[in-house]
Amino acid sequence: MASARPSRIGAVLRLAGASALAVVSIACASFREDASTSDGGAADAGPDGPDGPDGPDGPDEAGVDALAACPGAAACDRYVFVTRKQFSGALGGPLGADGLCQQVANAAVAPILGKKFKAWISAAGLPASTRLIHGTKPYRLANGIMLAESWDMLLSAPLAHAINVDEKGQDVTGTGDVWSNTSNDGKTAKQGVNEDCADWTTSSGFGNVGELSSNIGWSSNGTNVSCGLATRLYCFEE
Repeated sequence: MASARPSRIGAVLRLAGASALAVVSIACASFREDASTSDGGAADAGPDGPDGPDGPDGPDEAGVDALAACPGAAACDRYVFVTRKQFSGALGGPLGADGLCQQVANAAVAPILGKKFKAWISAAGLPASTRLIHGTKPYRLANGIMLAESWDMLLSAPLAHAINVDEKGQDVTGTGDVWSNTSNDGKTAKQGVNEDCADWTTSSGFGNVGELSSNIGWSSNGTNVSCGLATRLYCFEE
């Protein structure tokens, strides 16, 4: 009988050990389940490490705004270019000239591509100053060079640089006429059908021009040329 007691004691100890192991296993399984379902079901990856460098700015940040159109009268830099292509004085009126500027811009590259442009051109009773937005930030050439610090400075000759850079940021060398009939203050330079190719609708007669190589006579150099000649346009961002 004495020999059976140690066997019973051993069995009890083995049973107690198994029960304890089961409790530990259940506790571990519960811990794993809690960890996997917390924070939306994803396991915690451990303590947070140091913050990394910020990623690229989103669509509303300056890195993208530099390529986006300047909305309405918003305070942002605006771009100006002279067209590489040349046109007769039959532009389809000021609106037709605007369309030509936009057509050229649509085939350009950044920072011109994707922006809205109008022609720097005046007709009878419709000066350029009333057709264009008066920006409060700098006006720049397509290569980034600043022309003027604002609209007010733009109308205060001389410009910081001649408008002799095209829609792709390339220099237009030499001298060259630009359809305008606009004085440096944005007003109509001369009145009459022989001053603006009959409001820029005909290739007959004459039209007043500016000089792309000049930062003083850029808008009107006092010269009229035949409306049948192929001449460039200045285009200003809206």
